[in-house]
Amino acid sequence: MPVAGHEETPLRGVGGYEAAEWRSSADKALLVLEALSAEGGVAQLGVLAARTRLSKPTTHRLLAVLMNHRIVERSGSDYVLGARLLALATQAPSTIAADLVLLQQIAMARLVDLHEHTRSTVFLGVLNDPDVRYLAKIHGSGAARTPSLVLDSAPAWRTAIGKVLLAFASDSAASSPDTVGRPKGAVARVPRAELGAIRGSGLAHNNGDYSPRVVCVATAIFASGDQPLAGIAVAGDVTGLDIVLAGRQLRRTAWSISAELRTATRIGLRVPSTAGETKLDRRERGSASPVPVGGRSVRGSGER
Repeated sequence: MPVAGHEETPLRGVGGYEAAEWRSSADKALLVLEALSAEGGVAQLGVLAARTRLSKPTTHRLLAVLMNHRIVERSGSDYVLGARLLALATQAPSTIAADLVLLQQIAMARLVDLHEHTRSTVFLGVLNDPDVRYLAKIHGSGAARTPSLVLDSAPAWRTAIGKVLLAFASDSAASSPDTVGRPKGAVARVPRAELGAIRGSGLAHNNGDYSPRVVCVATAIFASGDQPLAGIAVAGDVTGLDIVLAGRQLRRTAWSISAELRTATRIGLRVPSTAGETKLDRRERGSASPVPVGGRSVRGSGER
């Protein structure tokens, strides 16, 4: 219902409807969700009100309802798509889920080590057309604020992990955005020259493209062949993260994870070999749930 003195003007282009056709609160809530998604999953109140042509009080009320159900969450002054919504939208087939469990079991201890060396936020993610789905996040209480800390996924083309996975997904997909079965929209948003440079260096960078003052570097993890299974990234404040040093440490970590994945795949394991690992390795690998390590948050995909 329009607020007195404020005409909620018709809007075409969001969900294919005009705002005047949306009568119920549920309809308007879906309109707000679609607008938030169109903004890359992160937007402020004024932007959403302007995009939906709803009044700010109406938009604020609808967002409050969505927040009560964890469909939308707050990150500072921004509204972001919530973990509950994204968890429901990213269910994987059982065979893929088994591969991801194996990946997490192998990767977690090494990601903790990477966080300790860089003192920055570490992400593990996979391509989930056309987004990046985060499997694990490791950060301290002073981590640089980015929507990825509270979201379970993010637009691939706006993140370093997404860019590196798009670049290595296949040369044909990178050179032809119309390749069937590939994230056409995401690939099309990344310049071909940048995708080529990523394949050449093995690293992708994000310099505030997703969150102001937050820089990120990412590389890919390979289980077999030249197709990436996942990506890992290190993110931090633009003034505090040494991108060059982080890139070197990132390469070493990715190589170690990839090597063990190849070994596990070759001998048909569904769980990683524990030969030569430390007690800390076994403790960290034991669960994909949040694990407190020295005051840090270690979050796996088991947390939603």
